[in-house]
Amino acid sequence: MESSTIESSEESLRDWLAVERTKLANQRTLLAMLRTGLYFLVMGLTIVSLDQLESIQPYYWVFFLVGAIFIGFGIFYFLKVNKTIINKYKRTF
Repeated sequence: MESSTIESSEESLRDWLAVERTKLANQRTLLAMLRTGLYFLVMGLTIVSLDQLESIQPYYWVFFLVGAIFIGFGIFYFLKVNKTIINKYKRTF
């Protein structure tokens, strides 16, 4: 009797830890996407402000666009996965 209680307790702990690892991985992915998006935005600003880069200056908007896409996709993906985690967490525990 006591053995089955311990096993279910360990299984519950394992499930909870798995959910927490998934949450942390989701946050890490969001931060990586935000960082990459900000790098592209800064690169676009650098191209606009430096006179030595006049040859590629008309393409600064590409860097802004790519940066915005990374940031937007990162937020979208974070919210989507977070919603999935919350729904599964409610059903599991």
